[in-house]
Amino acid sequence: MLNPNCSEQVFRLSGSLEEIKAYILQMIEIVRYEYKSEGFLSKTIEDELETAKLRVKLANSTEDLEEIFFPFTCNYETFFTADVDGILVSTCNNHDWSIIPKVDEYLDYWDASDIHYATLLKDDNRYLYFERTNGRRVKVLKPKEWSQIAVDELRSHGDIDIITKIVYKNGKKYLGIPFSRECRLVLCKIIE
Repeated sequence: MLNPNCSEQVFRLSGSLEEIKAYILQMIEIVRYEYKSEGFLSKTIEDELETAKLRVKLANSTEDLEEIFFPFTCNYETFFTADVDGILVSTCNNHDWSIIPKVDEYLDYWDASDIHYATLLKDDNRYLYFERTNGRRVKVLKPKEWSQIAVDELRSHGDIDIITKIVYKNGKKYLGIPFSRECRLVLCKIIE
């Protein structure tokens, strides 16, 4: 059961990788249809939808799906987290996901995918230092895309708080920073 005061929603998709990818592609088409029918389908959103669709099609594992995110869903971005039973989808309930075969609906969007806003504390030549809303401070290697992300994400929001997600890939821990234009998370190696 969802919290009626919030539009956050988390559910699990299960099945083979190809089935999960098909469900995620359906989600993209649902958003496209809703935005088009309501007159909100801009060129920017259309480009993001197509980019996300391509990224999903190219994914070779559920870990690859973790690097994709949807900046275009209403109220909350959509993130994916691989688990042993499929993939958790952290999204919003402002879209009609009723045709998607969801299982195990959860209440907490933020904890389900380890998503937290982060404040950039320091930006030096090699590292970025963040403090996440869960109180954890994180030092990461600065990604080569940082100048583009800083322009696209930080400056568009008018502050230095961005949403971040912890991602595990090949046994290593990364801080994922959304790169909206590319519908992907830029994985920054965490320096412990």
